[in-house]
Amino acid sequence: MVHQMTRRGVVMAVATLVIASCSSSGPSATSISNSPAPAITPSSRALGTLTVGVPVKIAEGVVTPGKGASILGSTSDPDLQGFEISIPAGAYTAKTAFSVTAAPITDSSFGPLVKPVSSLITIENGGGYAATPVAVRIPAKIPADKVAGAFFYDEQTSALEGVPVVDRDPTGLTVVTRHFSSIFVAIAAGGLPDEVDSGFVPALDAWQIPNPGAYVEPDGYCSGDAVSAMWYFLEQHRAAGAAHLYGLFDNNGGTKTPALWQDDAHAIRLAATVQKNTDWNSFASNFFWRNQSLAGALAYDAFRYAIAVTGEPQLIFVKGASGGHAMIVYKVDATHLWIADPNIPGDPRPADYDPASKTLSPYVGTDTFPILMYAAKSAIAPWPELAADWAQFEAGTIGNDIFPTVDFSVRTKPDDARSDEPLVSGYQTDAAGITIVFRSDVDGTIVTPYLGANETQKLAVATLAGETSTEVTIPLAEGENDLGLLIEAAPRTFASQKWAGFERFTVIRMAASPTPSPTPAPSFGEAVRITINADVLTGYDSTSTCPAEVTLAFTPSGGDPTGTGAAFAAAGVGLWAKCTNIAVSPIDASGTFDGHTFALDQGRWTYTGTFDGSTATISGQGRTLVFPLGP
Repeated sequence: MVHQMTRRGVVMAVATLVIASCSSSGPSATSISNSPAPAITPSSRALGTLTVGVPVKIAEGVVTPGKGASILGSTSDPDLQGFEISIPAGAYTAKTAFSVTAAPITDSSFGPLVKPVSSLITIENGGGYAATPVAVRIPAKIPADKVAGAFFYDEQTSALEGVPVVDRDPTGLTVVTRHFSSIFVAIAAGGLPDEVDSGFVPALDAWQIPNPGAYVEPDGYCSGDAVSAMWYFLEQHRAAGAAHLYGLFDNNGGTKTPALWQDDAHAIRLAATVQKNTDWNSFASNFFWRNQSLAGALAYDAFRYAIAVTGEPQLIFVKGASGGHAMIVYKVDATHLWIADPNIPGDPRPADYDPASKTLSPYVGTDTFPILMYAAKSAIAPWPELAADWAQFEAGTIGNDIFPTVDFSVRTKPDDARSDEPLVSGYQTDAAGITIVFRSDVDGTIVTPYLGANETQKLAVATLAGETSTEVTIPLAEGENDLGLLIEAAPRTFASQKWAGFERFTVIRMAASPTPSPTPAPSFGEAVRITINADVLTGYDSTSTCPAEVTLAFTPSGGDPTGTGAAFAAAGVGLWAKCTNIAVSPIDASGTFDGHTFALDQGRWTYTGTFDGSTATISGQGRTLVFPLGP
């Protein structure tokens, strides 16, 4: 039976909150504890199976796109009275049919830690995630002195997973979730251990990045950070034996740069992408329901029970005056929740619990958060999407569709865009510096160059204006130079620039060649043409080449050293190339030769070279061509 939500349902008015704000930390929140991680004995996952009777349909209904509804149970079984699904407006964008069955649980081999006190409720709606959390009231008989929780049950693997509880009374629990399967309510009949630990250690298993926000999530990406770290810990580290996460992808997995968080580009893009794709703005505000007054007691018990049963870290949402925030609870003891906070990466953070009053104190991090709520794992976070996000992370393409696109070039002639060459790692020059320009598809982009691996090695700032940027000259030392380019851009809804990317290039300054001593010109002064076979760039892009016949024409004796007179004018030089496999003439340059040095020009490209009396050597466009004149 479906009712439009024109009355109070299971869940009442929504608190005003935008958890996407994440109460972000500034870049200064990068210090971490360097003390060794303690030895951990994780809580074991509860093992067992449920034996159930014949399922009976107890509810069904169809939800209209964009509208809220209540699907009420319809059964004479007194143990199932009060079942209800409460669906907020906007939870579904397409017509969605719900079908609900209940099967009595006749036996359980999970032991006293997981004693079922409800039927196994199976909710089918075609799969997928709702845009906002949906509340489900599950009838159950709950003793007042027992810790109770709700769990997804995988009938294929018998695995249990916690579901966020937002209300409890002796006749049942109210949970919230964005996806559905089989759910039941259980109590810890034998009590819970004083301490439960998931094995997650912030200094080993959290991300090393802070949470200052990024171009696509300017207020912070706390939830994307926390969810992706939990996913890696469970699906990569624990399940597949991968290394611990903290620092593993510092500088995208290259040379470690712990003093410079900005170059952890792939990690930042992943956290921001997960947060954006989850649409935290639309559903997180619906998470903090009318039962916030019970959040402390419910949250403490929910975290302790979930970790005891699953042996896994759990997601936590908190709310304060500055907004909402998402973190990870990884351990619970008699007087604390232990938290990994994306705003303070690597540090264990406590939220105090008073067993006598059953009061959970506010969490104090970069802000104070008096409301703490259990958010579990996949009930809220889009767990199935993380594998695809991780594949893009490993490929280095995560966020390419939502972050600004910036192309960098080296300007080889001042104020002449025709001389621009693509900046690639391994770029070589014999100059004392290179001039960088860039183009971005976002106006107002700022690029800050770094030479080195920490914040103090910031060099200069260039601001994009339209389709061109100012020229920024980077000084180079001889040998390899580690050039980093921090990209920042202002989102439409934000007043200032936020992190938008970081790219690294190795630029090689070659040792300066000594000035050659003048070599007497050959005795012959007639112009010559020399043709060699070589691979040259086609000119279509910066990498395509073709086999070609390359011809150099010049007068070996050169011209008047003073650069005047008819002899100098006759010393003109030409360089041509014709591809042998396609109809392309990629080189058609001309210039001068003074008996020792070549200077040629072809629009945006220049070619230079020397002649030692027997061999002419010409360089340009990343190629060196050698023309032997003969004995």
